Amino acid sequence: MPLESDAANRLVAELEQDAQSVERYQAVVRVRGEGPEGRFSATELVLFERPDRVRVELLATFGSSRFIAVTGGGEITVFFPRSREYLEESAVEDVVAALLGIRLNPQEVMAILSGTGLPLGGQGAVRGEQRRDRVRVHLAQGTVDIEGEQVREARTSAYRVVYPTEWKRMRRGAPDRIEVASDKIEASLTVEDLDINVRLDPEAFVISLPEGASRLDLAQIEGEAVFVRPRQ
Repeated sequence: MPLESDAANRLVAELEQDAQSVERYQAVVRVRGEGPEGRFSATELVLFERPDRVRVELLATFGSSRFIAVTGGGEITVFFPRSREYLEESAVEDVVAALLGIRLNPQEVMAILSGTGLPLGGQGAVRGEQRRDRVRVHLAQGTVDIEGEQVREARTSAYRVVYPTEWKRMRRGAPDRIEVASDKIEASLTVEDLDINVRLDPEAFVISLPEGASRLDLAQIEGEAVFVRPRQ
């Protein structure tokens, strides 16, 4: 059944308000999934601070890091400690796609982690419809399926996100389980050690490159994605 535009817009505004209340985020994210190289697992340390600062650290054995990626100001810097190599790019989404297998900008990363699936700010509903116990809202960027006070599923042209648990009913500040898929990967994310709106280290979104580090271009990091084996 069609949903009145005022009701659809009200739902979107309420969800965005809740998501925006997560201004700072810090968690350990366990990832399991399947991609072009077969099954994979990974552990990431993820931080963000609105409006556009994100840090993703892919952890290796014994707590070392395979890479550290930081965004801010329309730029991304990625550092590979083992090889003392780094990348600096303005094509943020291209770099994220190479590293994570999903083409994302910082706002989309924040939306996925905070529970809306896609950024809702400034997006009026194109249309809405009631589907049994869910409401589907069509936006310019994609669709969101809402059940009660929670987004259950979101789709864009680049990815699909599902929230399988009742994280809002459990009074968690953000989702504890996230299922995400693109044309390259399918992955299940388990969020642990979650801290919301705590003070983050001022240096968390700064990468200090060591003297003599070698600069890479985008084509040279294709082998570093989460879903492939580490480069030797």
